[in-house]
Amino acid sequence: MINFIKNILSTIIGIIISIIILVSIFALISIKSTDTKKDLDEPHTLIIKLDKLVQDRSFESPFNIDFLNQGTNSLSLNSLLEFIEKASKDPNINGIHLDFNNSGLNAGFASLEEIRNSLIKFKEAGKFINSYSKNYSQKEYYIASICDNIFLYPSGSISLTGLNSSILFLKKFLEKIGIQPQIIRHGKFKSAIEPLIKEEMSKESKKQNQRLINTIWNEIANEISISRNIPIKKFNTIINNFIIQSASDAISYDLVDSLFYKDELEKFYTIFFNKEKINEVNFISFKDYKKIPIKNLSKKYKKNKIAVIYAQGDITDGKGNFNQIGSESIVKDIRKAYKDEKTKAIVLRINSPGGSALASDVILRELNIAKRNKPLIVSFGDVAASGGYYIACNADKIFSSKNTITGSIGVFGVLMNLEKFNQNIGLSYDNVKTSKYSDFADPSRPLNDEEKIILQSQIERTYDLFLSHVSNGRDLSKNRVDEIGQGRVWSGVDALQNNLVDEFGGLNDAILEASKMSGLDEFRVWELPESKDKFFEVFTSFKTILHGYFININSDYNLINTIDKVNKLEKIQTRVPFDLILN
Repeated sequence: MINFIKNILSTIIGIIISIIILVSIFALISIKSTDTKKDLDEPHTLIIKLDKLVQDRSFESPFNIDFLNQGTNSLSLNSLLEFIEKASKDPNINGIHLDFNNSGLNAGFASLEEIRNSLIKFKEAGKFINSYSKNYSQKEYYIASICDNIFLYPSGSISLTGLNSSILFLKKFLEKIGIQPQIIRHGKFKSAIEPLIKEEMSKESKKQNQRLINTIWNEIANEISISRNIPIKKFNTIINNFIIQSASDAISYDLVDSLFYKDELEKFYTIFFNKEKINEVNFISFKDYKKIPIKNLSKKYKKNKIAVIYAQGDITDGKGNFNQIGSESIVKDIRKAYKDEKTKAIVLRINSPGGSALASDVILRELNIAKRNKPLIVSFGDVAASGGYYIACNADKIFSSKNTITGSIGVFGVLMNLEKFNQNIGLSYDNVKTSKYSDFADPSRPLNDEEKIILQSQIERTYDLFLSHVSNGRDLSKNRVDEIGQGRVWSGVDALQNNLVDEFGGLNDAILEASKMSGLDEFRVWELPESKDKFFEVFTSFKTILHGYFININSDYNLINTIDKVNKLEKIQTRVPFDLILN
């Protein structure tokens, strides 16, 4: 029977490996056959589909395969911003059509803010932007609100409900399986550990989360109301009373401009461009446009460089991976950048909730060395908090979006007591030791009082070090840092008021500042970590697609992912609350 099961499993694994190999071969052939470029010889309208997960930097699928009906994985924010800027300068791009039809846009509000601002600059070049969707999500409408024309399907809808912050709590689940989280922390707002020991938010946690979402929502609501020329008081009344329940309501309250079926949208564009048929209108997809060189833009090779280093994901020791900041890997990239003679400045793009306190300190040390050699500018993405803020605090200048989640200056430790769990499944442990603390913090038993005192001392020292770094880097007294610290999370708006950041702006603003500080008129951007070869991109794409597939088919995926994060926690952490979801 065992051999039979082994044979079945071997066959299944063999089939899976064969599929991956075949997909990879097909992908590489596709890469080879689709890498051709041609110039635009007349004006076109650029179609941008915003229907994916948006990441600061992603290895977008190098082949056109809709595996498991998941599309082509994530959308790279830096690539999107770059080509919107190029399109604004391209005489053969007359406008943009934003397609939200798949309702799959998944991005943080800081990323959305950067996309929105880049589209506003596109319009300032004298070009139009229209959008169309069957149903606009709140995030999609935030972007669409800047459009010249917002088109909606006649029986479609707009979801405008304000922000909600949700946190998954694991206390009862852990109790049922016999696992006891043992928490050591500093910071009354350090709510990262609450999902492990509570069934709801603490008073302090609820206070900071309410402040956070109120601040972010006020920015979003104000920007929408200005773009749509709707008084803010009226707009908030619309939201608070759930007035928009149909497409006709959206028309009545000036949230959209026209209700179109797909054929009517095509008719609009034929009339707009004075054509007879829709196939006479020149459209070009974002994917195809990226392959086309832009005329009349300088192609001169630029010797001097500005290094842009992406720090994306949880902070850990070791090498990490594409969505995880491994201290070993990022230190190598930082060192590579400051030792390169042609690199005149460094921009660190952070999108991280934090993680290992030790790994954060290792990264900060290397950044301090880099700063002695070259200007160091930091750009915050959706989240740059706790360990994410720790590594940023000593930069020459910090840029943040208004909607960035940052701060969370605090420290905690988590150790799991598995004694009851082991008993439930019939396991027991016995040991011998040479010294009193040889079995320090053994997970097979509860912490004793002496161990708790030792761990609390370690937490306090780490927190004091955190305060010192922020105090020195931001020119604030330690008392002041402690006042705005204690693990409290801030929006970009509040962070600016508290002197935790210097200026509002996105990645492009940080790069421009780096060029000014290093005295460069002409430069090229050197992105780190550097892209791998095509085989790596193929397998990365395949993995990302599978990841998205499991998120969609399994409603418990977020629970599994959260438990996995808990399992991988080191003893001392500087990070924000688990899975703080804003929708």
